[in-house]
Amino acid sequence: ATRDPTFFRLHKYMDNIFKEHKDSLHPYTHKDLDFGGVSVESLGVEGELKTYFENYEFDLRNAVDSAAGIEEVEIHANVHRLNHNDFSFVADVNNNNDNEVLGTFRVYLCPEYDNNGEQFDYSNGHWHCIEMDKFWKKLSPGGNHIVRKSKESSVTVPDVPSFQSLIDAADKAVSDGSTFEMHDFERACGIPERMFLPKGQKNGMEFALILAITDGSIDFVHSDPDSEHGGTHSHCGAHGETYPDKRPMGFPLDRSIPDRRVLDETTNIKLTHVRVFHDEHEHDGSHDH
Repeated sequence: ATRDPTFFRLHKYMDNIFKEHKDSLHPYTHKDLDFGGVSVESLGVEGELKTYFENYEFDLRNAVDSAAGIEEVEIHANVHRLNHNDFSFVADVNNNNDNEVLGTFRVYLCPEYDNNGEQFDYSNGHWHCIEMDKFWKKLSPGGNHIVRKSKESSVTVPDVPSFQSLIDAADKAVSDGSTFEMHDFERACGIPERMFLPKGQKNGMEFALILAITDGSIDFVHSDPDSEHGGTHSHCGAHGETYPDKRPMGFPLDRSIPDRRVLDETTNIKLTHVRVFHDEHEHDGSHDH
């Protein structure tokens, strides 16, 4: 009942209880956060972080009732919705160990200002961040150049294919004996790909971009580190497996870190500043699949 203000009052009440619990826990120390021998030398974005509104056409044929003897008609709805340009997270990571290591990559985007235009005081150790991605990567000894596309994020899901596209794909598979592939739509949960970025501003909205790489041999609970587990692990875990990993959601920013030097002296965590822009011109979106 998200239109009921009472819902949000209850939600905030429960959130505050959870926050009190988190604040009662001992802050993370350098030892808790450190990944020995691993250092993030640089962190940035390839491509401009830019949002825009588009007109998108949905196929509603499967949303209405039909009856025998009545010819089906195409029904579409135009939706004004937020989207963004494609981009990639890029990082240069040094593995100063003599052997290959498995790293858990956690990417966060943290607003610099609140809704009143007041700058967040992160010196108090409380972070207000959204998880952008989480994935595992093997790091070879020496330098490693990491590129992670926005569409590869484990916290997002693509648009659901239309009913007509499913019929066409099924008919094609039957006629030519091909395989009916739907692997791109197996994710059990996640936010829409098009809402991956928060709406920016014409002159740019300031955010802190944070990358934390932790020891995957400690975090990892799945059988295959090369698998994305259908992309559902970041929010829901994997089928038949434990929680996404052995760390709490939001780690290492889920607890207060009152001493900023703990983060500054941890080489496997990197913070940089980025801007999210907004194109005020309306775009013509692609039609529903």
